Amino acid sequence: MANMKTGYVHPYHSDGSPIYMSNMYYMKTLFQAVGPEQVSPHYETLSRSRRGLIFFGLYIGSINTISRFGGWEHNDWLRAMIWHHEFLIALYLGYIEIRHFTYFVGPKFSVFYNVYSGYEYTQLANQWADAVEMTQTTHLRHTKEQLSYNGIDKEYEYVKKRALTNFLINSKLNAEINFHNRAVSMLN
Repeated sequence: MANMKTGYVHPYHSDGSPIYMSNMYYMKTLFQAVGPEQVSPHYETLSRSRRGLIFFGLYIGSINTISRFGGWEHNDWLRAMIWHHEFLIALYLGYIEIRHFTYFVGPKFSVFYNVYSGYEYTQLANQWADAVEMTQTTHLRHTKEQLSYNGIDKEYEYVKKRALTNFLINSKLNAEINFHNRAVSMLN
């Protein structure tokens, strides 16, 4: 054990393509496949691409600020109007903008992501047998132990029979020797 440098390594296992899946390996391959951040040749700044979001933020902020200066608590019409605007703006932002940040409404799949997802599903299906085999080996350990106990049990039966046969042969030989010695002593 002291001379052993490494343990058993599966022939198909490598750092770039391990035979088992882990979250870290999945994320590493995902980042490798995606590559650097996809930048459009028609690149827009954040203020340009999210001008609607910024406008609505400033709009609601200014209406709230101005209405609070003018006595928010006593003006129900203004409060209802602002609530209505906030509702419409939240609906707009929730439906249009949130998908840029989360998969809430659904992922914005482009052709690239569709192809990549199809590739990942194909890999998952191809590696399903290996994953099942890896899981099965953990359960087979107990079965193999039971089989080795069965072998030991069969070996025990054989050893017990051999020991009984040896005991009977030795008892027979001892009885013959005892009979011979008694016969010789009676003749003497």
